[in-house]
Amino acid sequence: MAPSSAQACSHPRKRPTSCWPRPGPCAGPRMKHRPETARENVGGLFFARSTIYCVDRLNSQPKAVIRKCTLTRVLPGFPNVWHPTLDNAGPDPTYSRTLDGEVHVATQSKIEWTDRTWNPTVGCTKISQGCKNCYALVMAERLKAMGVEAYRMGFRLRLLEERLNEPLERKKPTIYFVNSMSDLFHEKIPEAYLDRVFEVIAATPQHQYQILTKRAERMAKYFESRNAPSNAWLGVSVENRKQGVPRIDSLRRVPASIRFLSCEPLLEDLGEIDLTDIHWVIVGGESGAKARPMDASWANSIREQCENQGAAFFFKQWGGWGADGKKRSKSANGRLLEGRTWDQMPAGFNLTA
Repeated sequence: MAPSSAQACSHPRKRPTSCWPRPGPCAGPRMKHRPETARENVGGLFFARSTIYCVDRLNSQPKAVIRKCTLTRVLPGFPNVWHPTLDNAGPDPTYSRTLDGEVHVATQSKIEWTDRTWNPTVGCTKISQGCKNCYALVMAERLKAMGVEAYRMGFRLRLLEERLNEPLERKKPTIYFVNSMSDLFHEKIPEAYLDRVFEVIAATPQHQYQILTKRAERMAKYFESRNAPSNAWLGVSVENRKQGVPRIDSLRRVPASIRFLSCEPLLEDLGEIDLTDIHWVIVGGESGAKARPMDASWANSIREQCENQGAAFFFKQWGGWGADGKKRSKSANGRLLEGRTWDQMPAGFNLTA
């Protein structure tokens, strides 16, 4: 149990000897000691004023990773125990709580090819090899354990109507990745709800929206009787030849201003692909403890075909396996392909947030 505020560090420049870990100088007179309660869920932590440093062992990493997080509320039933926000490296928002227990969402994304995320639905079901090690499923279970209301059912599909108007509240032109924690064209999402999502998109022409699906046939059928808003980028996942490549033909049937492919995780050489009417291609390797390796020749083949066929090419990451075929952390493997980064976006667009 953490000590009361009366026991906190009283010197503005000295750290109590029991504070742990020690990433830097004491930030002020209100330093608190390391709490013990609820550490199983949130990791060890200590905080100074409005900043805390979390020791992240949630990913079963061999070494603790010290992260700077936003100070949040006291957990119900655990006096003086503070809970860090989930400052994750994935696509979902960072969550924080106010003292009344309300969850607030900060949607600025760490995904390299977007500005922010917007999740009017969460949850999904696996349908292909690209889903095998789904990052969103793991993240949803973590958020459920943290008590986040949107994920109280874990990764079961939920429609979150309270989030529909989020983009209406942001005036700054932004590129949104829609449903980073779900698939907008999941078969259990009613068309009436899809209509409401696209009404918001059409009502916010200052923003651009990236919508990625593995359910390409349903997307194509949906737009047979509707026009896609001009600020909606529509894309499909292309992880392999058997399940991924056929989605490209379905995407071409959709009347979108920008069509894109996400070849992530890239699981094999895709061979020759027809990029007619495809404006943008993202390539990346899989990350996570069970990541499957990506060969450099697979990525380079797609890059060369993009150059030859006039599509923008974006190399997102190597993931859990490096260009040399060795397994290491995603950050250590980096984003270089052929000695450089590849951050091309569709013509006329740049990341803003």
